[in-house]
Amino acid sequence: MSGRSLSGPSSYARQRTAKCHRAVRPRCVSARSALAGRRVANLPSYLVLQRPHTSNDNVKSLVNKINGIPRHVASPNTKTSIAKLAKTKILVLARVAASTNSGYKAQATCKTDVYYSPRTEMLPLLALVSLAVSAFALPNNGTLGSRTDTAKRATCTVNSVSSAANLGSCTDVLITGFTVPSGETVTIAAASGATVTMSGDIVFSKTTASGPLLTFDTDNINFNGGDRNINGNGALYWDGEGTGGGVTKPHPFVKLKGYGTFKDVTVLNSPAQAISVGTTSTTVIESVTVDNSAGNAGSLGHNTDGFDISASDLTLSKVTVNNQDDCTAINSGSNIVVEDSTCIGSHGLSIGSIASGKTVSNVKFARNTVTGGLYGLRIKVDSDATGASVSDVTYEANTVSGITEYGVLITQSYPDNDGTPGTGAPISGISFTGGTTSVSVGSSAYTLVVDCGACSGTWDFSDLDASGGKGHIIASNKATISGGTY
Repeated sequence: MSGRSLSGPSSYARQRTAKCHRAVRPRCVSARSALAGRRVANLPSYLVLQRPHTSNDNVKSLVNKINGIPRHVASPNTKTSIAKLAKTKILVLARVAASTNSGYKAQATCKTDVYYSPRTEMLPLLALVSLAVSAFALPNNGTLGSRTDTAKRATCTVNSVSSAANLGSCTDVLITGFTVPSGETVTIAAASGATVTMSGDIVFSKTTASGPLLTFDTDNINFNGGDRNINGNGALYWDGEGTGGGVTKPHPFVKLKGYGTFKDVTVLNSPAQAISVGTTSTTVIESVTVDNSAGNAGSLGHNTDGFDISASDLTLSKVTVNNQDDCTAINSGSNIVVEDSTCIGSHGLSIGSIASGKTVSNVKFARNTVTGGLYGLRIKVDSDATGASVSDVTYEANTVSGITEYGVLITQSYPDNDGTPGTGAPISGISFTGGTTSVSVGSSAYTLVVDCGACSGTWDFSDLDASGGKGHIIASNKATISGGTY
């Protein structure tokens, strides 16, 4: 039979009743009668192919019983009994080497459970392949090619920590609500393009786990929180000291990885920083609320940032943050828009603090409302930062009121507000244009403070209208500020 290739399954769903290819004459045998109890060592290396009616998880579970073989492939030396495999509805295809090494050619399949043809020569090890109901053919171009995508489950329900563990093949995930025990964390890592929906709240018990406690790590996700809550039980941690001391507080509470759309959910009572955004491609976060207002009682909530951002190509739209620290803190990234959003009692819409090696560019804050809190609009660069920069930031038609310290603060002396600025992280291209940004501050606050050690360019402040308080302090270094009222 030199030069011939083994007939393999082309479309199992269509050809399961076909006769075995006569030219090759492989043996079609009953799994129960012929192979039950036999060991893999007595057969050639084989490839396990899932029948259409066998779940992918079951196949993986069975194949994982064959220990120590990479890429779920069994070798002739494996001493694992295939009795359990033989009793399942899977197809076992023994590998046969043609002397021409022409590979496998899909022609027909057998009606029985097991299809194999023993040979003495063997091709290189084959990978586990899952068969969907639709047609599947092995290539006949001299190689077996790469593994195909695993067949995807339509809907998966998450109602516990364990049920969230294996979502990689799920294209539709429903989170029905559950409580996360102490010491546990949750990651939602569904198939690319998955829709993830909440119909119940996720509540985290007080925990010894470090953050993040909940991670979304799905590419091209379509997440809809259904106006439900992700509850961190922050009051069990809050002691007025934040992450700098006191009770250990897991942070961040929620981490966004992957990319896509996130909308209609409330992150409630985070122990410290609420949402860390580390997405990897174009992302829209819309109508998401961070509600840490309960932390105002006794001034116990601290370091409860709303959105800590280290990402590019990001839009925050119609988000609401009620907290005791930065509403947004953009630490690195480019092409970022924060629009039509509301910050209450916070430290305002912030860029930074900018540490060494971090850059922020092309950012727009448009039509946002900031009420109460210490700061309104802020750019803060660490005084010792090097190899960093902030450039091209536009403020358009924002409304800021009730600020108690700084309406607008641009400083390179962080953690000081107005101290000795550093020179290793230049700032350029800051503008208030496109619509009036109104800033109203309390009697003991400043309308505008610019504290530069390395600033440059012409800054157009023509649409800034700041009033109240003690006035302004401008130390703009080489930057020229034109227009505006402050």
